[in-house]
Amino acid sequence: MAQTFDTKSLRLTGDAVPVACRVGTAGNAGYGAFTASTRGTLVYGAGPQSRDMRLQWSDRRGTPEGSLGVAVPAERNFRLSFDGKRLAVAQDRAIYLQPVSGGPPSQIVGEGQPADSPVWSPDGKGIVFSKLGARFDLFPRHLDGSANEEPLDVAGLNVAPWDWSRDGKWIVFGQEAEKTGIDIWLLPLEGQRKPLIFLQTLAAESQARFSPDGHWMAFVQYEQGRDEVFVQAISPQGPAAGVKYRVSSAGGSHPAWRRDGRELFFASADKKMMAVPVILGAVFQAAPAQTLFSLPSESGNWDVSADGLRFLVEVPEHAGTRWTSLSVVLNWPVLLKK
Repeated sequence: MAQTFDTKSLRLTGDAVPVACRVGTAGNAGYGAFTASTRGTLVYGAGPQSRDMRLQWSDRRGTPEGSLGVAVPAERNFRLSFDGKRLAVAQDRAIYLQPVSGGPPSQIVGEGQPADSPVWSPDGKGIVFSKLGARFDLFPRHLDGSANEEPLDVAGLNVAPWDWSRDGKWIVFGQEAEKTGIDIWLLPLEGQRKPLIFLQTLAAESQARFSPDGHWMAFVQYEQGRDEVFVQAISPQGPAAGVKYRVSSAGGSHPAWRRDGRELFFASADKKMMAVPVILGAVFQAAPAQTLFSLPSESGNWDVSADGLRFLVEVPEHAGTRWTSLSVVLNWPVLLKK
């Protein structure tokens, strides 16, 4: 679609008109696959509109080991429970629980404002998720049918939970600030429950995950034009402490720990599943990252079993690329005058 924009009033004027149909998508976020020059030339990729992905198990070599039969829109958030028996999926502005062994999903959150980013409690009896109202809030939800708690006091801009510590005492979440972008925050679940900053820099941080022993935090930080995976100690008071260890070498995202803390997994910038043997102690020790298998180019999110032997990854529901040809439209602004 195209619409006239008044650069003086900074407002759209007139009606929006279609410029091209059946425009494909690009990237995991589903942006339109098109670009336009200042001289009126438009290029777009034409192709299928469906972005549904199927959740598939793969072993450490990337060999498929069965599907959950769950079709989800690409780049939706999902997370395995700590016991590996259930999957929480954010889809269509709601959150569903899916038994890993099979069976229909059940909707647990969906009333009111959009819900997203489900994170399991370590005992598997509840989740915390983000919900958009006037601002983003974090909500806990009991799964046994008991009364649900009030929103946690962390409302802000683009708030989303990332993990729940294994001892149940902390939730790590992201919150956007005007000057520093996304920062990493901690919410204590004991005492006054006052949020505190784990890490705040001029570089955006995201996707933080507690180590199983609770002493280290893996996270993604944007440095030198790309995301990289780092690990840093958690001080007794909560904020980051000591040396920041870089785990990825050429881009990385979505870190996840093996339950025994002996490996840290992440996705490389070129869509490879990477495994890093680590030793957790007074000092963080990591061996060079090892490539396990290639992820589908369309894949965004993934998760790993507790033993690190199986990976739940997104694969395209329909084979083929997002778009199959390039089309060129010359002097497209004349369409606005019709």
